[in-house]
Amino acid sequence: MRPGFEIGNVLLRQSDDELTQVQEYRGKVELLNSLLVLQHIPPSRGLEILGRLLDLLSPTCFGAIQLVTGAPRGESADDAGPVMEMNPYDLNAVIAMLHARGIGDIYCRLENHDGLVGVVLYFHRKQ
Repeated sequence: MRPGFEIGNVLLRQSDDELTQVQEYRGKVELLNSLLVLQHIPPSRGLEILGRLLDLLSPTCFGAIQLVTGAPRGESADDAGPVMEMNPYDLNAVIAMLHARGIGDIYCRLENHDGLVGVVLYFHRKQ
């Protein structure tokens, strides 16, 4: 741990898509924070990872998930600038995943990511 960061309740682990390095925490994770991550992963892969992350959450968890959902209606994203993979996610699919895991309290904040429509879903699962 770096000097000056005496945090005793945080453990960083490198993992794979199956989250094999963190399965011992299944049902114990209190907070999921995924900001500026999923849009850089193809949705077919990202939804699988998100589902595995959601399965780690405790009965009273909190979370924040940021997604890009697409370009504004009738517009296309600006192609200028450096190339960076930006993948839109199906918001209905993500909400269905949360609902299937007993998460009903969801607050949605709309965002603009350089012309792409995005959302942050803040959620809480009550026991």
